[in-house]
Amino acid sequence: MAWTPTLGYAATDPDVADTAQRALHRFAESGLCSVVDHPVELRDPAQAWTALRAGSTDRDTDTLIAANKQRLQVVFDQFDFIATPTTPHPPHGHDGPGAHMNVALTWTFNISGHPALTLPAGTTSDGEPVGLQLVARHHADTLLLDTAERICRQGS
Repeated sequence: MAWTPTLGYAATDPDVADTAQRALHRFAESGLCSVVDHPVELRDPAQAWTALRAGSTDRDTDTLIAANKQRLQVVFDQFDFIATPTTPHPPHGHDGPGAHMNVALTWTFNISGHPALTLPAGTTSDGEPVGLQLVARHHADTLLLDTAERICRQGS
């Protein structure tokens, strides 16, 4: 499993990253997976996400999507999974996220179509919940679900 707290572009809160990484290492220590700190350097998909949601794409959008697809393929040629925090920041209140985009670590995979899920990772030092996102290569949905089930059984 390749661990990356930022995917190369997200400004992930250190407490969120530490909480998610500790959960991942607990799973690894119990023999459920092996973890490698591995940089995953994607381009920030914010502009592509906005264009796709608006129903319009252009050459820049297509170039960004193709670049991230290629970079993800390189990672998935080496690893079954990428692990990240689910969100780069703690939960926000009803006033909204402000300047923080809590979808920054998930929208890449909404665009790419890779199967992904979230497991509870624990809480920050302030008691805020953190999720651990596991992402698998295309068509590895069953492997992802089986791994998540083993992790959940181990945690109960």
